[in-house]
Amino acid sequence: MGKRGILRLAQLFILTGLALGAMAPAGAQQPQQEQKPVVLEILDLLKARGQITPAEHSALSERAQQEIETLQRGGSLPAAAVAVPAAAAAARPVVAVAVPAAAAAARPVVAGASPAAAVPVAVAAAEPKKDLNSVKVFFKNGLQFETEDGTVKMKIGGRIQNDWGMVDPSDAIEATTGDMSTLWGTRLRRARIVTEGQLTESLGFKAEYDFASGVPAVNDVYIWAQVPYLQRVQVGHMKEPWALQDLTSASWLTFMERALPVSLSTLRNTGIASMQNYADQRLTWAVGGFRDTDQFGYGFSGQNAWDFTTRLTGLPVWQNDGRRLVHVGGAYSYQVRDDATFQTKALPETIFGSPLIDTGAFRGGNANLGNVQFAWVEGPFTMALEGDYIAVDSVPADDPSAWGWYTEASFFLTGESKPYDQIQACFVRPVPKENFGFKPGDGWGAWEVAARYSHLDLSDPGFPEPIELNQAPPGTLSDITLGVNWYLTPNFRWTMNYVYSDRSPAGSANVAQMRFQVDY
Repeated sequence: MGKRGILRLAQLFILTGLALGAMAPAGAQQPQQEQKPVVLEILDLLKARGQITPAEHSALSERAQQEIETLQRGGSLPAAAVAVPAAAAAARPVVAVAVPAAAAAARPVVAGASPAAAVPVAVAAAEPKKDLNSVKVFFKNGLQFETEDGTVKMKIGGRIQNDWGMVDPSDAIEATTGDMSTLWGTRLRRARIVTEGQLTESLGFKAEYDFASGVPAVNDVYIWAQVPYLQRVQVGHMKEPWALQDLTSASWLTFMERALPVSLSTLRNTGIASMQNYADQRLTWAVGGFRDTDQFGYGFSGQNAWDFTTRLTGLPVWQNDGRRLVHVGGAYSYQVRDDATFQTKALPETIFGSPLIDTGAFRGGNANLGNVQFAWVEGPFTMALEGDYIAVDSVPADDPSAWGWYTEASFFLTGESKPYDQIQACFVRPVPKENFGFKPGDGWGAWEVAARYSHLDLSDPGFPEPIELNQAPPGTLSDITLGVNWYLTPNFRWTMNYVYSDRSPAGSANVAQMRFQVDY
């Protein structure tokens, strides 16, 4: 409380004491030992606590004594002495000093006294000030810190994904990739540490690094701000606003790996982007400019290597907090390049083994990328469909193009629904109705079954034929994937996938894999 507020509070205490004193019967006998007026005791207490200075204490005490004597002589106080500023009355809760009705009726008003001295006096109670140095610490999908007023927040989290798998390629694939007849083993797919938060209501950050390869790789490392008209603006290394499956976190995908068209995606680069929401969060628009960078966020040269990407999505159906929804959208990216090297290749929706089709490296210039996306959620059932296309300006490769698409469906056997974030326009963390455990009352978590078909066409005749040993040729690849997900809690998940991959030219592969995951 500031000094002005303390003085105002002291003044109101004085008025309260005077009002109560004025209600005493005129002929009441004084006690044998005269007591100090309560208002003077309050001033002494404020001085002892250091809330008013000795000079202020002396001035207020003298003024209080004068006003007591004025009332005792039958005089009245100035109107300003009892007035409470309107602004203060509106801003602060009012506490009424109540006088019992019987006492008010039994005690006459001092002759000549102001009516305000005979009625209850409104005292403005000081609003408690929030302690900005007080920090709450709690766990909610990560260790979180938050100041009492909620303006400063921070979260420390991470992700571990341990994959186990077996790949059984056909003889034709063995001949082109050099793989042995059967491969099996394990690896860390992701091992990430993330820190994110906000330092004011309109400024924040995120820093996420992956250590699975043994070398720290940059993922989402950016600063964000809430800017008028532009809404959320991000600067740094981030995902470009592109496909639905790309923007959905790898921790919350239905399958272990994204569908085959991800080979045509832009994924992460360093730049600046604006994310906007309209129509009660049922329409989103994102646009940004990005510099093409490596896994460490580095991209510095005399060559043009820029992406200009935009995404527009809508929710024509949104009911029951997202348990019933229809998502539609599209994205476009124009890539500016100066005689750059292009290459696209694909594995059969696994991290194990070797690519089964490959365009090989070729020189090219600018490129146009397009995407269309659709999703439907009906309670425990979810269906998604996406398509991607790329066309590259290249004289050596005769301006080649490639395309791909996928469709998938999933169903929660335990009744949950796939959650959707209206701000990001993508799917987010599934939450079981009951967590798995061995204590009484624990459940079995959430169980989900899923199936997907995906196709990637890299068969344009402009793509070069393999010139290196064990390099896969260009062609087409089609995958059928079956999956089972067990969400033990919102943070622990076990996944099993089976993939049948068919390649043209000849060859096929069978993949069995599973993942143990914790995400917090």
